[in-house]
Amino acid sequence: MEPRARILEAAQAELLENGADGLSLRAVARRAGYSPASLYEHFDGRDAILQALADEADAALRGRLEAAIAGKRRAALMLLPLGCAYVEFAQREPAAFQVLFHRLPSRRRSPEEAPRPGSSAELLHRTVAAALAEAGRPAREVETVALGLWSLAHGLAVLGTSHLAGLDLRAAATAILKPAIRGWLS
Repeated sequence: MEPRARILEAAQAELLENGADGLSLRAVARRAGYSPASLYEHFDGRDAILQALADEADAALRGRLEAAIAGKRRAALMLLPLGCAYVEFAQREPAAFQVLFHRLPSRRRSPEEAPRPGSSAELLHRTVAAALAEAGRPAREVETVALGLWSLAHGLAVLGTSHLAGLDLRAAATAILKPAIRGWLS
Protein backbone atom coordinates (compact mmCIF):
# COMPACT_ATOMS: atom_id res chain seq x y z
CA MET A 1 0.00 0.00 0.00
CA GLU A 2 1.36 3.42 -0.92
CA PRO A 3 2.21 5.75 1.99
CA ARG A 4 -0.60 8.25 1.33
CA ALA A 5 -3.24 5.50 1.31
CA ARG A 6 -1.71 3.94 4.42
CA ILE A 7 -1.83 7.28 6.24
CA LEU A 8 -5.46 7.85 5.24
CA GLU A 9 -6.41 4.35 6.36
CA ALA A 10 -4.79 4.99 9.74
CA ALA A 11 -6.42 8.41 9.99
CA GLN A 12 -9.84 6.94 9.19
CA ALA A 13 -9.45 4.35 11.95
CA GLU A 14 -8.39 7.06 14.41
CA LEU A 15 -11.24 9.29 13.33
CA LEU A 16 -13.81 6.54 13.81
CA GLU A 17 -12.43 5.71 17.25
CA ASN A 18 -11.77 9.21 18.59
CA GLY A 19 -13.69 11.70 16.44
CA ALA A 20 -12.26 14.69 14.62
CA ASP A 21 -11.35 16.52 17.80
CA GLY A 22 -9.43 13.49 19.10
CA LEU A 23 -7.46 12.92 15.90
CA SER A 24 -3.77 13.61 16.40
CA LEU A 25 -0.93 13.37 13.91
CA ARG A 26 1.07 11.34 16.43
CA ALA A 27 -1.67 8.72 16.70
CA VAL A 28 -2.09 8.57 12.91
CA ALA A 29 1.65 8.24 12.41
CA ARG A 30 1.94 5.52 15.06
CA ARG A 31 -0.94 3.54 13.53
CA ALA A 32 0.44 3.95 10.00
CA GLY A 33 3.98 2.99 11.07
CA TYR A 34 5.56 6.36 10.29
CA SER A 35 7.08 9.17 12.28
CA PRO A 36 4.87 12.24 12.77
CA ALA A 37 7.32 14.34 10.75
CA SER A 38 7.12 11.95 7.79
CA LEU A 39 3.39 12.63 7.43
CA TYR A 40 4.27 16.11 6.19
CA GLU A 41 5.85 14.57 3.10
CA HIS A 42 2.32 13.61 2.02
CA PHE A 43 0.00 16.11 3.76
CA ASP A 44 0.30 19.70 4.94
CA GLY A 45 -1.06 18.76 8.35
CA ARG A 46 -4.01 17.42 10.29
CA ASP A 47 -6.61 19.52 8.44
CA ALA A 48 -5.30 18.31 5.09
CA ILE A 49 -5.67 14.70 6.23
CA LEU A 50 -9.24 15.34 7.41
CA GLN A 51 -10.03 17.07 4.12
CA ALA A 52 -8.61 14.15 2.14
CA LEU A 53 -10.76 11.71 4.15
CA ALA A 54 -13.89 13.77 3.51
CA ASP A 55 -13.09 14.13 -0.19
CA GLU A 56 -12.45 10.40 -0.54
CA ALA A 57 -15.70 9.47 1.22
CA ASP A 58 -17.74 11.99 -0.79
CA ALA A 59 -16.20 10.80 -4.06
CA ALA A 60 -17.19 7.23 -3.16
CA LEU A 61 -20.74 8.33 -2.37
CA ARG A 62 -21.01 10.41 -5.52
CA GLY A 63 -19.79 7.44 -7.57
CA ARG A 64 -22.56 5.29 -6.09
CA LEU A 65 -25.16 7.96 -6.75
CA GLU A 66 -24.03 8.48 -10.34
CA ALA A 67 -24.08 4.74 -11.00
CA ALA A 68 -27.64 4.56 -9.64
CA ILE A 69 -28.94 7.13 -12.12
CA ALA A 70 -26.81 6.24 -15.13
CA GLY A 71 -28.87 5.89 -18.27
CA LYS A 72 -31.99 7.53 -16.85
CA ARG A 73 -33.21 10.46 -18.93
CA ARG A 74 -35.87 12.00 -16.72
CA ALA A 75 -34.72 13.58 -13.49
CA ALA A 76 -37.98 12.63 -11.77
CA LEU A 77 -37.04 8.97 -12.29
CA MET A 78 -33.62 9.56 -10.71
CA LEU A 79 -34.78 10.65 -7.27
CA LEU A 80 -35.80 7.23 -5.94
CA PRO A 81 -32.58 5.54 -7.15
CA LEU A 82 -30.57 8.37 -5.56
CA GLY A 83 -32.26 7.82 -2.21
CA CYS A 84 -31.84 4.04 -2.40
CA ALA A 85 -28.18 4.38 -3.42
CA TYR A 86 -27.55 6.66 -0.45
CA VAL A 87 -29.05 4.12 1.94
CA GLU A 88 -27.11 1.26 0.33
CA PHE A 89 -23.88 3.28 0.52
CA ALA A 90 -24.33 3.59 4.29
CA GLN A 91 -24.87 -0.14 4.56
CA ARG A 92 -22.00 -1.20 2.27
CA GLU A 93 -19.48 1.52 3.17
CA PRO A 94 -20.16 2.16 6.86
CA ALA A 95 -16.73 3.65 7.61
CA ALA A 96 -16.95 6.17 4.75
CA PHE A 97 -20.54 6.99 5.74
CA GLN A 98 -19.49 7.57 9.35
CA VAL A 99 -16.57 9.76 8.30
CA LEU A 100 -18.68 11.86 5.97
CA PHE A 101 -21.79 12.35 8.06
CA HIS A 102 -20.96 11.69 11.69
CA ARG A 103 -17.29 12.34 12.30
CA LEU A 104 -16.44 15.41 10.24
CA PRO A 105 -18.21 18.75 10.31
CA SER A 106 -19.97 19.85 7.16
CA ARG A 107 -18.35 22.48 5.00
CA ARG A 108 -21.80 23.78 4.09
CA ARG A 109 -23.00 25.96 6.94
CA SER A 110 -26.52 26.93 5.81
CA PRO A 111 -29.15 26.19 3.15
CA GLU A 112 -28.35 29.54 1.54
CA GLU A 113 -24.84 28.32 0.81
CA ALA A 114 -24.64 26.35 -2.43
CA PRO A 115 -23.34 22.77 -2.26
CA ARG A 116 -19.70 22.38 -3.24
CA PRO A 117 -19.33 21.79 -7.00
CA GLY A 118 -18.66 18.14 -7.75
CA SER A 119 -19.98 16.95 -4.38
CA SER A 120 -22.69 14.38 -3.80
CA ALA A 121 -24.87 17.18 -2.39
CA GLU A 122 -24.45 19.17 -5.60
CA LEU A 123 -25.55 16.12 -7.63
CA LEU A 124 -28.65 15.78 -5.45
CA HIS A 125 -29.53 19.47 -5.75
CA ARG A 126 -28.99 19.51 -9.50
CA THR A 127 -31.19 16.41 -9.95
CA VAL A 128 -33.93 17.80 -7.70
CA ALA A 129 -33.86 21.10 -9.63
CA ALA A 130 -34.27 19.24 -12.92
CA ALA A 131 -37.08 17.06 -11.54
CA LEU A 132 -38.95 20.09 -10.23
CA ALA A 133 -38.52 21.85 -13.57
CA GLU A 134 -39.91 18.78 -15.37
CA ALA A 135 -42.91 18.86 -13.03
CA GLY A 136 -43.44 22.60 -13.52
CA ARG A 137 -42.68 23.30 -9.86
CA PRO A 138 -40.93 26.49 -8.71
CA ALA A 139 -37.15 26.50 -8.42
CA ARG A 140 -37.45 27.97 -4.92
CA GLU A 141 -38.52 24.49 -3.71
CA VAL A 142 -35.18 22.84 -4.60
CA GLU A 143 -33.65 23.20 -1.15
CA THR A 144 -36.79 21.96 0.62
CA VAL A 145 -37.18 18.90 -1.61
CA ALA A 146 -33.45 18.09 -1.55
CA LEU A 147 -33.43 18.39 2.24
CA GLY A 148 -36.55 16.23 2.50
CA LEU A 149 -35.13 13.48 0.30
CA TRP A 150 -31.78 13.58 2.06
CA SER A 151 -33.41 13.55 5.51
CA LEU A 152 -35.57 10.53 4.75
CA ALA A 153 -32.69 8.61 3.16
CA HIS A 154 -30.28 9.58 5.93
CA GLY A 155 -32.70 8.57 8.66
CA LEU A 156 -33.20 5.18 7.02
CA ALA A 157 -29.45 4.80 6.56
CA VAL A 158 -28.72 5.52 10.21
CA LEU A 159 -31.49 3.26 11.50
CA GLY A 160 -30.61 0.50 9.05
CA THR A 161 -26.97 0.51 10.10
CA SER A 162 -27.62 0.75 13.82
CA HIS A 163 -30.91 -0.05 15.54
CA LEU A 164 -32.61 -1.89 12.69
CA ALA A 165 -29.63 -3.70 11.19
CA GLY A 166 -31.83 -6.53 9.91
CA LEU A 167 -34.10 -4.19 7.95
CA ASP A 168 -34.36 -4.63 4.19
CA LEU A 169 -33.17 -1.10 3.50
CA ARG A 170 -33.91 -1.07 -0.22
CA ALA A 171 -37.52 -2.14 0.33
CA ALA A 172 -37.94 0.33 3.20
CA ALA A 173 -36.36 3.15 1.20
CA THR A 174 -38.60 2.44 -1.77
CA ALA A 175 -41.75 2.26 0.36
CA ILE A 176 -40.95 5.50 2.18
CA LEU A 177 -39.34 7.58 -0.55
CA LYS A 178 -41.68 6.80 -3.45
CA PRO A 179 -44.81 8.49 -2.04
CA ALA A 180 -42.76 11.42 -0.70
CA ILE A 181 -41.20 12.01 -4.13
CA ARG A 182 -44.59 11.73 -5.80
CA GLY A 183 -45.96 14.33 -3.40
CA TRP A 184 -43.06 16.74 -3.95
CA LEU A 185 -43.42 16.55 -7.71
CA SER A 186 -47.23 16.83 -7.90
